[in-house]
Amino acid sequence: MLRRLEASLHKSGVHTTAVTAETDPAIRTQVRAARPDLVVALGGDGTTLAAARAVAGTTVPVLPVNLGGLGFLASAEGKDVSKAVRAALRGEAVRDRRRLLRAVIRSRGRSPRPAGLAVNDAVIRQGASFRALRMELSLDDGLIGTVLADGLVVATATGSTAYSLSAGGPILFPATEALVATPVCAHTLASRSLVVDDRHTFTARIVSREDGVTLSLDGTEGTGLSPDDEIDFRLARETVAFLRFAGDRGLGALRGKLGWQGGTHRRSP
Repeated sequence: MLRRLEASLHKSGVHTTAVTAETDPAIRTQVRAARPDLVVALGGDGTTLAAARAVAGTTVPVLPVNLGGLGFLASAEGKDVSKAVRAALRGEAVRDRRRLLRAVIRSRGRSPRPAGLAVNDAVIRQGASFRALRMELSLDDGLIGTVLADGLVVATATGSTAYSLSAGGPILFPATEALVATPVCAHTLASRSLVVDDRHTFTARIVSREDGVTLSLDGTEGTGLSPDDEIDFRLARETVAFLRFAGDRGLGALRGKLGWQGGTHRRSP
């Protein structure tokens, strides 16, 4: 499909560069070196997220084309890739701009270190152990409480329909400038998601003494955390623009791919 698309675009005088790297730094370097007007992500949601992180903070838009399974973030399916790309190049798509999440790790005796940016979510979880993870949660340095759970998902509005939703979190409208923190399999009936707007910093401190706790951004390889480490989460200033067609604001997939509200109504016979 990539070869056919490139051949077709070359005949029309459109220059293309294929990026097939797997790590975020390599993808970012290759994409930015190409100085693109448009990035087309051919694959599943993971490919789309990698492309979005590569151009985060720039004006370069991303056109997500689904070649995978669910493809929740996709604006077009694989069979329509040529039509979608040409429409995007003609300026027939609208920009759906999304805020990203920034995570910073603070350890005792060390300077704060950036963990990176996430389009969907950041996840704290226990390692190989099956023990629950204990964390203290704070908002702007004010203690909220302690949670005992299998993990914690902190998601953007874009990521509210991913892992956070599976863990029982709410769906946020894509343009909502907020984060939602959702415990995973919390060991209490009173545990619920918390939605925080962009004026605040949400912090999780690792209380558990076991080794193997990790922080993962958008499902990428995790960063190891130690007891008493604090992870600050807040909305980043960086944004990414997805291209959408025919007035779709990224909500059509709620019905078509997640079955929200039961899909199409049918009359009784």
